Amino acid sequence: MIITYYFGDSKKDQFDYLFSRTLDIIKKYVLKVRKNWISKVDSHIRLYISIGTGIGVFFILGDLQKASIHWMASWLAFSGMFLFLSWMTIFKCHPKELHKIAEKQDSGRSLIMILILLASLVSMIAIILFYKTSAEMKGAELTIHILLTIFSAIFAWWLVHTTFTFKYAHLYYAVGEEKEGRQVFGGLDFPDESTPDYLDFCYFSFVLGTTFQVSDVNITARHIRRIALLHGLLSFFFNTIILALSINIIAGLIQK
Repeated sequence: MIITYYFGDSKKDQFDYLFSRTLDIIKKYVLKVRKNWISKVDSHIRLYISIGTGIGVFFILGDLQKASIHWMASWLAFSGMFLFLSWMTIFKCHPKELHKIAEKQDSGRSLIMILILLASLVSMIAIILFYKTSAEMKGAELTIHILLTIFSAIFAWWLVHTTFTFKYAHLYYAVGEEKEGRQVFGGLDFPDESTPDYLDFCYFSFVLGTTFQVSDVNITARHIRRIALLHGLLSFFFNTIILALSINIIAGLIQK
């Protein structure tokens, strides 16, 4: 009686009702969570997912590839997943929500240093390994190794500046004060923009990392200025080493 009252007389009516209710629940809860979870996921969870991806690729490859290809593929899996999740957060996070989640999106002082050093170290090791082992490779194997090396360096460079993006956003929104009944943040002065989003911080981070200057964004806080100094020095060192090693590799390939 109860089933008939709620779902209908026939099995088709009952199925249609259950199916429509299931779709309503999925639309109301599941899809809503799916839409927003990436933009609000904690940076540590993002890191754990990326590490798990890298480890998974490492064990999947097993002994099928040479050591250099094995390690570079694992690094690409880790850094690629980390960048994917990070940039999904960057694109999906609304400026009004940014000051609420900026702290948990920042990986912390110690972790950011580890990521930067790891990115620099892995990219240089990848290029050095290629430089030492490329003489033994031919054909498709050499092509794969070249592509892995190039993408390892690109992902490492990209990861450094993406990590600094979250750091600058956290520092900007970390301390605020009440002015005229509203919360005011600062440390960076973006022209004609009072509520910068992640893309604004990306602009600041990548311009600093590529040109070693801050362009049209003014730094108005000492603690951010110190981070920017560290960022510029590491970027200069990173870019110089990568450029020098790349020239050596290209010269070696030309001589073959």
